[in-house]
Amino acid sequence: MVTVLDLNLTMEIEARTYNIDLFSVLKYCVIEQYENGGAIAMEPHYRPQSISGAFCDLGYSFIGKTETYGEDIKVVLQQYNVKDVPALIAEAKQFRKPNEKKNITLSSYLDRWKSVDQETIMKLQKIYSVDIEMFGYPRQPY
Repeated sequence: MVTVLDLNLTMEIEARTYNIDLFSVLKYCVIEQYENGGAIAMEPHYRPQSISGAFCDLGYSFIGKTETYGEDIKVVLQQYNVKDVPALIAEAKQFRKPNEKKNITLSSYLDRWKSVDQETIMKLQKIYSVDIEMFGYPRQPY
């Protein structure tokens, strides 16, 4: 159900340009949603993946990750015996939309985490603890 408040907020947001830092996104989009309703109540883009599906019930032979997508898609295509994977990927790239994140380096990514305090990091580790373990992520990526 959409309320008048939702519509007014949406119009206000669309009328302004915001420069939002990582800490604010984590606080309002992740931590507050989790604290107010638990993981299941979180917006699906921020919700832990471990509760979004039956990951433990399925026998995966491969789990791809966003940060290694370029290599992971090659593995998946080869597993399905797709011929000439490099040519297929090259053809697909012509349909890709511009990505503002493509110029982010590892060091600039890590710099963004410097604004996040230890208390917030610990809350995130709690919220995503199962995902961190399930997908083999390090606990201290920053």
